[in-house]
Amino acid sequence: MVKRCHDPNEKSYLKYGALGIKVCDRWRYSFPAFFEDMGPKPTPAHSIDRRDSSGDYEPGNCRWATDPEQAVNRRLTQLNRFAYRGVGKKPRCNRWYAKATFEGKSIFISGLATPEEAAWMYDQMALAIHGEFAHLNFVYEPLPSSC
Repeated sequence: MVKRCHDPNEKSYLKYGALGIKVCDRWRYSFPAFFEDMGPKPTPAHSIDRRDSSGDYEPGNCRWATDPEQAVNRRLTQLNRFAYRGVGKKPRCNRWYAKATFEGKSIFISGLATPEEAAWMYDQMALAIHGEFAHLNFVYEPLPSSC
């Protein structure tokens, strides 16, 4: 974590440190502080994950996650042609679809009219599957409380 964010000679540096991602000073210089904030790894299959994949390694932005949990927590790549996460287009019928993955299986909702509709549908699936750690296409305001 520290090397890929702060050591230009580390092979992963270009994907982390060169993009401005840092480890907070509390964790960078004190493993006991890191351990106090994060606790032990729940299992050997877990590793550190950032809630906001563009944010820093710091309390409040990190969790222990498995590889499948981390797989959905990625920045959009240049290969994404539609500017939305989990959205694709069926060329023959000119309709859009939303695709999410749950326990290694793909879930599709197709026949959607616009890429925005497909992106919204993806968000709903992602929230149901991943909860607070879902990476979404849109920002949603919390519902007002009914006091």
